[in-house]
Amino acid sequence: LMVWSAKQSYICSLLGLCSRLWPLSATPDPDSGYTADPDLAAGLTALAMGEEITSRQLEEEALAGLCAARVLQCVHAKTLTPADDLDAVSPWVTQIGISENDIASALRQLYLALGWNEKDGLPLNSTLDSVLLSQASDLLAAVEAEEEA
Repeated sequence: LMVWSAKQSYICSLLGLCSRLWPLSATPDPDSGYTADPDLAAGLTALAMGEEITSRQLEEEALAGLCAARVLQCVHAKTLTPADDLDAVSPWVTQIGISENDIASALRQLYLALGWNEKDGLPLNSTLDSVLLSQASDLLAAVEAEEEA
């Protein structure tokens, strides 16, 4: 559900919908009691584009966008360990009672579910290839070469 929510937030941001509230109105879980249509984003996108698109296609596009954004973050920050260097926990989170261990565990689960390396938070080459971003591997290799120089 965490990955679904991350993808839906990304999709809704692209559609100009409120990415913080929109995912709360839909869910892929039919037993949740929500009455919203989880395929509504696909319907709105199809309407705007003038061609049919499925929720699955939107999720694939969202994964590609999340991977591209992650690679660009890493290139800009010149890091191959974004989990350590970019995914810092804001102090307010622990102040409301969420432990850093719980957050670290959730992030590892998210990385795995997105097809990223569990330890460092980088998209795996196989994931980049699957979303047609194989050239992004070259950008990460350039960061690695720069680190070694």
